[in-house]
Amino acid sequence: MSSDIVGASVWERELFEHFRSHVDNERELIAEYGELAESTSVPGFRYLAELILADEQRHHQLFADLAETIRADAEFRFGDSPVPPIPLAPLPEDERQRIL
Repeated sequence: MSSDIVGASVWERELFEHFRSHVDNERELIAEYGELAESTSVPGFRYLAELILADEQRHHQLFADLAETIRADAEFRFGDSPVPPIPLAPLPEDERQRIL
């Protein structure tokens, strides 16, 4: 994931870098959980390691999505954002009631 964001503010660049570096720093940890889950002969421990691995993979994907959303928004590519926006305009009453 490139760290160059065309037109980003300082705040956007810093937040993007925080998410991106977090993803990069956890890559090795996720690989280690995967190796541990595959190599253990203890079924209960394998189960636990696989749960932790799945959680870390979701966490990794969330941070990657947040980083890419910051990039897309800074570059005015709103349709390319992996995290859809929540509208600021009032919702139709029936939708508002369902959400509440």
